[in-house]
Amino acid sequence: MCIDGKDFFVSILRDNVLPSVEVHTPGGFYDYQAKYESDETKYLCPAPISVDKERELRELSYKAFCALGCEGWGRVDLIQDEAGKFWVLEVNTIPGMTSHSLVPMSAKAAGIGFDEVVMTILASTIREENFSTIVGEVAQA
Repeated sequence: MCIDGKDFFVSILRDNVLPSVEVHTPGGFYDYQAKYESDETKYLCPAPISVDKERELRELSYKAFCALGCEGWGRVDLIQDEAGKFWVLEVNTIPGMTSHSLVPMSAKAAGIGFDEVVMTILASTIREENFSTIVGEVAQA
């Protein structure tokens, strides 16, 4: 099945579903060239959609994330067809984390800085009772 439509990306940090990102690409595909080489790729965050569509997008993304047993953090990639229906394309459990990646972009739109994103990811992978000890040791090093 081929679905034509708009590309959306929803990041999740623990139980916090972040604002969606809509991507417009010059060639119609969000491929390597569009991600890393093109200056014409446009990132709209938060996505310019209605409150109801944003809610629907976030709920679907979180359900897909949880249905696959994911936890901690990740990103859900979706497409919206011409009728307005969202389709999950994939759940990415290790999305990019560079300064221009979609997770930090979405977090910034939610008022969450890059350092806090990184600490949240670390906290989600370390047992809670050991987290403060490990962070303290790293800070002292």
